[in-house]
Amino acid sequence: IASCLVGSEMCIRDRVDQMIEKGDIYESKNYHNVVFVGRDKEQNPRYAAMRGTDENRYRGEARGSEKAYGFGHIGTDEKLFVFESPIDLLSYITAVPEEWEKHSYISLGGLSEKAMKRMYTEYPHIHSIYLCLDNDEPGNERCRQFVSLIPEELSVYRLEPVKKDWNECLTAGIDRKDMAEKIPLKKKQVQEENPIPVI
Repeated sequence: IASCLVGSEMCIRDRVDQMIEKGDIYESKNYHNVVFVGRDKEQNPRYAAMRGTDENRYRGEARGSEKAYGFGHIGTDEKLFVFESPIDLLSYITAVPEEWEKHSYISLGGLSEKAMKRMYTEYPHIHSIYLCLDNDEPGNERCRQFVSLIPEELSVYRLEPVKKDWNECLTAGIDRKDMAEKIPLKKKQVQEENPIPVI
């Protein structure tokens, strides 16, 4: 499993061990892929993302996976961080480990909004959404689209990584304070925070 988490071996090991113990991360017997499990509120497995550990870096989903139940973590505070992949999610909490268990995290398994929507619908304590998608044309465009999908009462921010994604930032050894730009995406927030222009 460690070979799949490129550049993440330093601080990530304890967090991965916790998730392995819970059964949210495991190694498949046949192909030795890393499997990331998404669960419903009753802790039933409903989704499985797979990533190869060899040079080909296979990526896929188990048959019958439901996009609404991505790999993630449910915290206790109001913050939800949204990623395209489990690897970026784990890279982010490695770079920013402080009180990570209090926050909620979800990986979309690509760019579908289903898992994000389920999270803020099923967990009413979530009030702030941080869009941490890749810094490329599809990721940036999807962030703009997500703003119109998210209810007005929720705060929405874009955390734009300085490289393509969070794993690239981590493996490049970029200091955490320089990893991303925080951009408010709701009109009210833009007025209150006077940020740089919205992408």
